[in-house]
Amino acid sequence: MVFLDFYTVDLTIILIILLTMGITFAGGNYIDPEEENIGTFGKFFVSFILGLLSSVIYSYITLENDILLKGNYWD
Repeated sequence: MVFLDFYTVDLTIILIILLTMGITFAGGNYIDPEEENIGTFGKFFVSFILGLLSSVIYSYITLENDILLKGNYWD
């Protein structure tokens, strides 16, 4: 069994990652634009991880439920 077999990369996933990255990166710069402890690369990395996690959560939430067949299929 593959761990993330429900996760397929498509345009929606890429858009979610980019939007979340942009919002968190801009939010981090707006809150404290001269923060030197994290730096630009750190803010970019954190925003990328948050975007990736939000896309995985979105993919998991939008899974369709399995329909179990209760009757005899062949009869």
